[in-house]
Amino acid sequence: MGTKWAATFLLLYLFLFFACGSVATKKAFYDPITAELQDNNFDAAVQKIENAKADNKYAKKDRFLYYVDAGLAYHYASHFDVSNQKLTQAEDAADELFTKSISRAAASLMLNDNVLEYAGEDYEILYTNLIKTLNYIAKGDFDDAFVEIRRANEKLNLLEHKYGEVSQRFDKGSLDDTVKVDINYRAKKIRFNNDAFARYLSMHMYSTEGKMDDARIDYDLLRSAFLEQPHIYDFDVPDIKYFSEDKEILSVVAFAGLAPVKEALNLRLRTDKDLDLVQVLYTDPERKDSEYGHLPISVSEDFYFKFSIPQIVSRPSYISRIRVFVDSELIGGFGAYR
Repeated sequence: MGTKWAATFLLLYLFLFFACGSVATKKAFYDPITAELQDNNFDAAVQKIENAKADNKYAKKDRFLYYVDAGLAYHYASHFDVSNQKLTQAEDAADELFTKSISRAAASLMLNDNVLEYAGEDYEILYTNLIKTLNYIAKGDFDDAFVEIRRANEKLNLLEHKYGEVSQRFDKGSLDDTVKVDINYRAKKIRFNNDAFARYLSMHMYSTEGKMDDARIDYDLLRSAFLEQPHIYDFDVPDIKYFSEDKEILSVVAFAGLAPVKEALNLRLRTDKDLDLVQVLYTDPERKDSEYGHLPISVSEDFYFKFSIPQIVSRPSYISRIRVFVDSELIGGFGAYR
């Protein structure tokens, strides 16, 4: 990191959170990789990911996952140029695979989700730009860092447009529902056009370059992200400062803990022509059949189907402590938390 930026940014690299991936993708090979990351053996984690790729642990349909995993591992190992290369490949793969997934979606309904090439979730694709931003900051390259921040914000704007249209079509469903099925058609308003982390990074970059008006704008937008998206930021706005008359501002960025993973929720669809009922069942953790929901719809035959949908499952982490050192001197830290 160049000395110009050292007073403003200290990048603290902790545990890698892997992309969730397809529900059909085997994840057991991640265990030794995660162990290396938890022991701060980042180069060893990189090597294990590359070995997994060479051993075909990453199927061709999961190449986006490989690029994201490798990009993050190289980031933690401080190989910033290679990390940027892998994350750029992840972005390109996401664009390519999304186009393919549209034509193959029908096949997945008839067969299973494993026929789909994994194109990445919206948040995974967004974070390719944010991690690249951190890479460029670590290299002292603010120009390219700003480019990645702008690209992240452009993606957020596109997502708001994308999901805004879906929400409108869902709301319109109540008008088009001639059967009057008992469904709540009211979609919650979702805002995707503001990301607190992106604003946080650009705010400090503007401040470092002496552009205080721009830094203030990003500071206001950061606070707006918390106010307008409480379902995402369900905690208080941190006490953030980006300017001081007599002191340097030290900003610490830390990724800690394990990311959630995608698991398959196995469902069964049963129709009952005598009761005019469509019932959805699932098997709970105790392997008992439970009703997921039902719809009073007139049906002509009794059918029984089995299918799976993905669900995000959190992986709780226990962080014993986070400590910040500057020139081998402890300057602060936090106690244990979950």
